[in-house]
Amino acid sequence: SNMIKQTVCNATDLREGELKEFDLGPGKVLLSKVNGQISAVSSKCTHYGAPLITGAYKNGKVRCPWHGACFSTITGDIEDFPGLDCLQMFKVEVNDGKVIVTASEESLINFRRVKSMDGYCSGNKNIILILGGGVSALICAETLRQEGYQGEIIMATKESHVPYDRTKLSKALNTKPSDLYLRDNNFLNEKGIIMAFDKLAVSVDIIQRKVTFADHSVQSYTKLFIATGSQPRRLDIPGNDLENIFYLRTPENANDIDSACINKDIVILGSGFIGMELACYFVNKAKSVSVVGLTNVPFEKLLGERVGKSLKMLHIAKGVKFFESSIKELIGTQGKVVGVVLTDGTLIKTDVVISAIGVSPSTEFLENSSVVRDERGFIKVDQFMKCYTDVYAGGDIVSFPYVYDSGKYINIGHWQVASAHGRNAALNMLEKNVPLITVPFFWTSLYGNSLRYAGHCSSFDQILYEGNVEELKFVAYYCRDGQVRAVASMNCGAKASEMAFKIESGDIKPPDNI
Repeated sequence: SNMIKQTVCNATDLREGELKEFDLGPGKVLLSKVNGQISAVSSKCTHYGAPLITGAYKNGKVRCPWHGACFSTITGDIEDFPGLDCLQMFKVEVNDGKVIVTASEESLINFRRVKSMDGYCSGNKNIILILGGGVSALICAETLRQEGYQGEIIMATKESHVPYDRTKLSKALNTKPSDLYLRDNNFLNEKGIIMAFDKLAVSVDIIQRKVTFADHSVQSYTKLFIATGSQPRRLDIPGNDLENIFYLRTPENANDIDSACINKDIVILGSGFIGMELACYFVNKAKSVSVVGLTNVPFEKLLGERVGKSLKMLHIAKGVKFFESSIKELIGTQGKVVGVVLTDGTLIKTDVVISAIGVSPSTEFLENSSVVRDERGFIKVDQFMKCYTDVYAGGDIVSFPYVYDSGKYINIGHWQVASAHGRNAALNMLEKNVPLITVPFFWTSLYGNSLRYAGHCSSFDQILYEGNVEELKFVAYYCRDGQVRAVASMNCGAKASEMAFKIESGDIKPPDNI
């Protein structure tokens, strides 16, 4: 490929502690200066292509402004998630005070660099079995190969897909499954990551190191990573077996829901993130959208009443109707749902019901094993993601010690955390003894407004606000015991990513200008 060698700036244009972006051939490069050394990497986040120059920067690390992925500006390596790939790293020389960057045209156009991975070596008798086919499973498998593991890797998933971007299911329901794929099967095969499709684990024998599947097949392992994810909670009310009641978990579910709801009256049960994203998606596609939630204000427990109310008003302005109630029953005609009856007897007429009332961990198959689960079904892991000798677990199904809250056990069902768990489990399966250290980060998007949240705060005693919550341009700081534990921001640039750096470094005193 054509090489491009170009003077991009003067050495004096670069100062320690700041990031600069320059044009180079068909692309752009990011330059940083750390301890006198100048480095150049690609300028877009490998997750969804966000411009990293608008992100947060600190000591040779840049965090994406959109979803918080973190990269080294020295090596380009990905250090926290979401995303799979690293940034390209370019050659830098300083001559006569001029900074000269050399890069291939191809590496400027394709800003994603796949980290090099070893393949499978047939003499190696180790078998790492991964249960689940989500992002935690995928990142575990890829990390094992990046770190030089050459034994077998089998990823057993109950679905018929390679790992895909599940976060898009509630935001773009008409996407065809293959457009969501994070890697294709050829890539995985090439790296010696063997997919076993339509494999539902039904039991694990920890002593014999064997997993039995619903099709009666049995797979032995040397080490096991359990990342089976969540399943939607089922409705337990009269009428729950009627037609046109949907749950969202897979691309097929999403496509079915999409085609069932066009120009129809729909009711969404649940006012959490999935319910609200569904309302946002269908408000211009369905005839009407009603949301039934248990609280008057969505997200109140997590984001507080003021932020929750503003997000609710945003939905109402777009035409979404809200009902605060439990559901008594679903009524049908000729086997199809036609109405939702609330506890006070209110009848909401509908053609379709989508249930988004929460999830439970897919861990029932561990019932008779020695893997310890809590009363809600979560697997308790240590800081190395380990739950038993040679057995590790990660993602939605675990309760793990949170390093930024004195090791308190928490459960978080978010994409970035699941990614970090997969990487950490892989490192520790290879005896690296690396404790899990990650700042939780998640996002949601409502009518073009992105809400970003960094940190974790299950209970706050104070919320401090910057900006204007009602105009959806704000930063909310969630405090407990006088310290900022988490932040939510909307239409305020990279504030959440900046906060992630602060939580990481322990700089969590509330801002004094509020």
